[in-house]
Amino acid sequence: MPRGGAKEARRPVPAPPAAQPAVLAVAPAGWEPAWRKLLPAAEWALVWATSAKQAVAQLDGGGVGAVIVAERASPHATLGLLRRLSAAAPTVKRLLVTAAAAPQELRRYAGAHHADALLAPPLTGRGLRDALRALLAERDREGAAHAQALATGAALGALQERLAAQEQTLRQANRKLRARVAALERRCKGLLMLTESLRVQSTTDALTGLFNRREFLNRIRTEWGRYKRYGRPLSLVMLDIDHFKHINDTHGHECGDIVLRELGHLIKSSQRAQDLTCRYGGEEFVVLLPETDLEAAYRVAEDLRQHVASHDFHYEGEHIPVHVSLGVSGTVEHAPADVEHFINVADKAMYRAKRAGRNRTIILDPADEGRVLRSSAEADVPPRAARPERRRRPRRKA
Repeated sequence: MPRGGAKEARRPVPAPPAAQPAVLAVAPAGWEPAWRKLLPAAEWALVWATSAKQAVAQLDGGGVGAVIVAERASPHATLGLLRRLSAAAPTVKRLLVTAAAAPQELRRYAGAHHADALLAPPLTGRGLRDALRALLAERDREGAAHAQALATGAALGALQERLAAQEQTLRQANRKLRARVAALERRCKGLLMLTESLRVQSTTDALTGLFNRREFLNRIRTEWGRYKRYGRPLSLVMLDIDHFKHINDTHGHECGDIVLRELGHLIKSSQRAQDLTCRYGGEEFVVLLPETDLEAAYRVAEDLRQHVASHDFHYEGEHIPVHVSLGVSGTVEHAPADVEHFINVADKAMYRAKRAGRNRTIILDPADEGRVLRSSAEADVPPRAARPERRRRPRRKA
């Protein structure tokens, strides 16, 4: 470039981008010709404003990418102008052209006067254009980052909406699932109650509340197996109400049911926790005595016989005398041979007690069923011939 005031040779200027933003210059009117030379119209769309009011109006119109601000007469005025421009268009970059050459003064303006860049003398076209290009590039990057942030925010918003919709769907599904689970729980509870009711019905005698014959046969096989494995003593008492048909015929079947219920209660109330009392059928009852030898079982049977004989059975204010005959079976050495034999010995001993006069307890030898091992000394009731004449109750009209 020639020296001595020679004019700078003109160089070809590249065509501006299709969407080149405008540059707003805020400076005195007398500066416009010089600045237009520094920013050729072929590359830069320069818009001029001489006051803050004009500058704000230009910014409100849009399309401005950067603002060149000439320093005012006082720092206060410069600060006020920059603040108004920043408030009017926060994303537009501001270049402050100042006469202050001291670096400290430049930093003060940059930090406090809302300027994105400072340009100090000497002011050249190249320096001004480079500063503007840098500001516009920074603006583009910030715009791209902002657009990316908006896109990310929109994507996150859409994701949150989908998540909210999915959460709502899951909540509805969860409510339906809980309702189904609750319904299944109620159904299972009902089935368990029904199962328990059926189990009780299948194992319990409805009249007396004692276990029935089926449960007795199941339990005695279990106890017999335990006796065979460990050799622990096991005994069985079988009893039958004496002359029960006479009670039914004389006082009616309702009275007979009352006697059966009370007798079942008497037997159960006197048994131990490990004993099992069952209604075997009709007026027959059985008491299974684990961990009990034959002699102890005999004492249990005798106590029970005496308890029944002394109990006050009554029906409609009338005393009903009740007695029982009992047969006792127990495990002695290698007899009985099996559980069926074990039950048969007690059954035969009970009927032997009936033939011997009733109201008594008899033990038969399991190895020799014709031999009585032990028997009650005497009956507690008079023989059948000495009983008073039977009195029939009148039938009730339907």
